[in-house]
Amino acid sequence: MDTPRALTAVAHRGDPYRHRENTLGSLRSALKRGADAVETDVRLTRDGVPVLLHDETLKRLWQQDRPLRSLSAEEVRGLTAGGVPTLAEALAATDGSRLMLDLPGGPGE
Repeated sequence: MDTPRALTAVAHRGDPYRHRENTLGSLRSALKRGADAVETDVRLTRDGVPVLLHDETLKRLWQQDRPLRSLSAEEVRGLTAGGVPTLAEALAATDGSRLMLDLPGGPGE
């Protein structure tokens, strides 16, 4: 007889039905609502700061048609009113919970 496998609930980009995806609110909400882990996307700003963002630009979520790789972390913070968190902020906000990191793109992107 097969032993039942434990299921792991992974929240994709947090809780995007209640909060904008890949934001601290979205991550916290997913964990509060019972997710075992959160999958999030991490990209680098021009100055090499890892931030949470799925897309190559800020257009879809933040109405700023600017490529992330052309912006410093401080510029991203200003254009999104602090809405795009750094990876360090996300790690602190999730307080040791499991994060699954998707690292899209690469050096030539």
